[in-house]
Amino acid sequence: MKWRCYPERQYAILTRSSHLTTPRPDQGVPTRLLRPWLRLPRAAGGTALIFFAATIAIWWRNHDIIRDLYDASSIIVAVGKLEAGLRPYVDFRSTMQSATYVLNWAAESVFGNHYLGLVKGGLVLMLLGGALVIGLWRRALGALGAVMLAGAVMVGGLSQHVFVFYNPLGLLCLAVVLGGVAVNAKLWPLRTPEAWLVCGALVIGGANKINFHALTLGLAALLLLRPWFAGERRGQNVAASLGVLAVFGLGLPLALELAWTGASLRTWAFNIIELPSERLGFALAGFTTDLLWRPPYDVHHSVIFKPLSGVGLMLVAGATGLAWFQAVRPLPQRVRRLSCSLLLAATGSAVAVGGLLLATTNVETIALTSLAFPVGAAAIAASYRPVGARSASRLALVIVATTSLLWTIVGGYAAWQGSRVIFGDEPPRRDHYRPLENPSPSLAYLRGVRLEPGWRDSLLATVKELERVEIQDPTLSTVLFGPAFEWMERAHPATILRGMPVWFHQGTSLSSEDGPWLQTKLSEKGVDRIVLNPHWESWPGSFWLYLAQEFRAVDLGRFARVYERKAEGLTKGFAASTHALHPWSFRAHTGSNVHWNSTVAPKDARLFESPWGSIIGRVGGWEWSWQKGPYLAQGNVVALLADTGATPVDVTCLIVGLDGEAATVVFEETITLSADRPETRLPFQISAGGKPVRLSLSVAPGDALRVLAGWRDLRIGHAGPAEGAPPPMLPQFATGSAPPLLSSSAEPFVRVPESDPANVDGWYAAPFEVWQPVATGWQRASVSVEIQRRPDGSGHPTLLTLAWYKAGRIEFLQQTIVNPTATERVELSASLPESGGWLGLLALAADPTASPNIRIRPPQWNP
Repeated sequence: MKWRCYPERQYAILTRSSHLTTPRPDQGVPTRLLRPWLRLPRAAGGTALIFFAATIAIWWRNHDIIRDLYDASSIIVAVGKLEAGLRPYVDFRSTMQSATYVLNWAAESVFGNHYLGLVKGGLVLMLLGGALVIGLWRRALGALGAVMLAGAVMVGGLSQHVFVFYNPLGLLCLAVVLGGVAVNAKLWPLRTPEAWLVCGALVIGGANKINFHALTLGLAALLLLRPWFAGERRGQNVAASLGVLAVFGLGLPLALELAWTGASLRTWAFNIIELPSERLGFALAGFTTDLLWRPPYDVHHSVIFKPLSGVGLMLVAGATGLAWFQAVRPLPQRVRRLSCSLLLAATGSAVAVGGLLLATTNVETIALTSLAFPVGAAAIAASYRPVGARSASRLALVIVATTSLLWTIVGGYAAWQGSRVIFGDEPPRRDHYRPLENPSPSLAYLRGVRLEPGWRDSLLATVKELERVEIQDPTLSTVLFGPAFEWMERAHPATILRGMPVWFHQGTSLSSEDGPWLQTKLSEKGVDRIVLNPHWESWPGSFWLYLAQEFRAVDLGRFARVYERKAEGLTKGFAASTHALHPWSFRAHTGSNVHWNSTVAPKDARLFESPWGSIIGRVGGWEWSWQKGPYLAQGNVVALLADTGATPVDVTCLIVGLDGEAATVVFEETITLSADRPETRLPFQISAGGKPVRLSLSVAPGDALRVLAGWRDLRIGHAGPAEGAPPPMLPQFATGSAPPLLSSSAEPFVRVPESDPANVDGWYAAPFEVWQPVATGWQRASVSVEIQRRPDGSGHPTLLTLAWYKAGRIEFLQQTIVNPTATERVELSASLPESGGWLGLLALAADPTASPNIRIRPPQWNP
């Protein structure tokens, strides 16, 4: 049997026509399409299974663990905006094109609108990408060579991220396109599955990261030109393939972007090309010799071999030299030899420069960006193969396999350790991460995700802050979610502000001149709070000044900050509250549920005004004891500076749990007041184990008169052990000696003023307290009581309150104002906050300075 070859047509004709007219049974279209993936030699197939298993294992290890959401935030919020009907460029700023958004949108549509659904799309991309690389590179590198390169791409590159992200997607498109044109360097006519796969990758890459796609287009064009320079193909055939490359790589992606989003070409160019000016600075500053030995952005731990760029350049140089020696040097015609040498040099230079640019223009792990070097080197080895060979030479295959294994090991180890998912200088303590279970609606997107403890605490504190804001604004429409918190828009769609970037960063999505524009947009919507992660805060210069003048910063733990618009009319000095200090004024005006009389505080503690409302405070430092220790409690420390002198003042908050004489620190933090930040509040949460606690605020003696320090929003979430006595008495009953406490084994505790005990007919005059012990297991309780107007008609309308008390925690469950003209029966009922404690009925005049106008018979309790 003889073959007659026509290089310019890229096919061979058999001299025996029977082989042309009678195809083998295993050469049908379905089998021909699947053969590169289904029929691998034993060694290659076993190695591929190992790589696929490693990819799944790495993804599983990292798919539900997060350090913070800086990278993911932009993806999550963009998917949410797409679901809300918004489009990139016209409804929100984006320096990323929409391929990444659409793929993640599809993943959530299939797997669920939550983080664990989002990351399943990443696993699909990894496995599908590995299979595509094996199938498209098999002819070029052989089965084992293709598997080794796929292992580097999958394990070392795609596994760095657990969801679809633009950098791994760009790397995959690069590998698919180069694999499709490396051996059969033509795209026209579009008759083969490989050509259509290449065109699909061109469209996706063209709607993805522009720097990856520029390298992909440049290298594909250079590889398509090689047959013409070598005299193997006619110029019109090469021009047709280049036309297909231009249509699917440039025209079609841009047309689809503009048609789908409705943006103009000018708007698209502004978002994609003009805004990310920082990347040009990265490129100019990144080309140093240090780049060869260490990553330009060394913020990813567990990279055990860092000079990957240096090795990549040597690999490209070696592949280029070997290709010249094996494929260009033997060419008989001097002109073709010279032209192919220049083309080969241009191709090698494009891989080298392009790989370095990817490393410097992406703040990404070097294990991923440097993979452009082995993929580009493999394309050179496969395209410039020895004369007459169908694939790369054995030496080239050994080099590709060896270097691919290096990237697989280095990148795979880094991915296993979560180098990119949990990035930072040091590996994390995974045993410290805890899953988020039963989250509030604000955090429902992260249900089941393991979070870093400090970040988790900040998220929970942020939720508490949002719940406080929701009392006045249920939709949170005046809140802006800023850097690394953009994703919270998904839970609160009313916060969406059209025209904002998907992430806030000066140098990419915001220019240095965007300060006035951003200020105007926030003012038009009436934004009075900005929630963000201070570690990722990045604003235009003039906007920093706007924040300092119009807002005050409040830290919610280490990883969250809220900017609140400053209240009008607050002056220097310490303004005393107009409200007298007694248990109910303390509770009402500081937003607390602590029974003041169950605590021990300095006699000169009083109510003061602050930007956040009234606080219980004192000038200088002071201590406050809660003898009824809670299990769980939270609140806010508030500190104000009387003057704006040059010297900052430190205020230290210390909360300790007391167990006899032993003290255990449950919270400690220092806040600094200065001329730039003369007032602040510090949220806290404590777990005291039901033991008494002592809260203290400390100021240096020389600064004591400059600082007002206090507390507000003190909320006990889980009270300590129940007591055998009702709550401490109210001031109305403190008439020089203890009021009568009427009780028996079968009756509740009743408090009435000494001057007006029970009448002979069984009526009690208000004000009064009646307290009933609550049996363990009660979930709901009610009280029925008879009331009548005082016989003399004196007094003011009365506020009846159904209250609950336990170990220092007091809750008003239901209240009603009564002003009877005759005997009436009033019923109050409510669910109990906790099991046990005391249920109380209180009668006080609606005007605190007056006397109630009713009398009451002993109530009936149910149960």
